[in-house]
This record gives sequence, C-alpha cells and structure tokens, in this order.
Amino acid sequence: MSQAESMLQGVAALVARGAKEFTREEVRRELGVARDVWNASYSPTFQGMRIDKSEGAPSVARRFRGVFRRVAHGRYVLTDAGREQVERLGKTAVVRARPRGRSAATLRQVMLYPGEDGYWVAECPSLPGCISQGRDRDTAIANIREAIEVYVEALADDDLPIPRERFEALLIAV
Repeated sequence: MSQAESMLQGVAALVARGAKEFTREEVRRELGVARDVWNASYSPTFQGMRIDKSEGAPSVARRFRGVFRRVAHGRYVLTDAGREQVERLGKTAVVRARPRGRSAATLRQVMLYPGEDGYWVAECPSLPGCISQGRDRDTAIANIREAIEVYVEALADDDLPIPRERFEALLIAV
C-alpha cells in the first residue's frame, strides 16, 4: 500500500467517525506512524496530495492528486475528488498500519547496530528487506516495530504466507 493510499484510508476512517475537518497530526495518529517517520516521508506526500500544494511538493499518483484542501492553518478537508476516492474505498475504510485487537503479541528477533551515518539501524532477519533506522536506539526500535507490523499486514492483505521467526541468537567468543 502506498503512503498516499494509507493516508487517504486514515482520513476516511476519521471522516467515517464524523470528522468534517482534520489535521496532519490526526491522520498520523490514526495511522500509528512515528512522528519522525511522518515528518521525513509522509508529510511531503501529504503536501503533494493537496489541491493547493506549494511549489516543490512531490508528485503523487494521479488519483491522489488534489484530494485535500487547506481551510485554515493546519486544518484540511476532502475535496470532491477526495470524497470520490474515499467512496471508492468503501464506507468502512480500515486502516491497517497499526493492527488492533490482536489476541497475542508476535515475537520477532531484531538486530540493532550503529550505522555509518550516526543513525541506529534495526533489521528483522526473518522478514527479508524489513529494515529501519532512527536517530537513537529507542527511535530505531519504534520504527522497526512499525515496519514489522506493516510488512506482516501487507503479506496478509496479499494472502501471502507470513514467514515464521526462524533465527537463533548466539554470542561467540573469539
């Protein structure tokens, strides 16, 4: 699922609960996206989805262009195109970025190490390509937790098998 589609689903969930206007912060919280991840990647995409976007905003897929309009500082509404896209999602839009109602936690091994750029890198070996980072250890851990949730949800949405945790950690003295 693209960031634009994810954000539109978040807005759809807010609208389904009666919101006429929304803020970026409300969308971020609805999606369960960490603030630093939002600021680095989602916020520019949000800007590109606005009908009144500023120069330099990134381009988004045609169907996500012009779906939001600013009505006051920090407050947005859906445009006619946005309402059309929300209707296409269906009346019961479900946001899957942060699963709710899970009966039990799933444990995944994560490797955490300092990167060359000063950021911490977090990697989940049992989910190929599931890697994240953060300015500090806690942020990297929060980001990899979110990355694992989204990765597993994407596999489930596509009816693909979810790899089992298969690694064993060992410390070897040399």
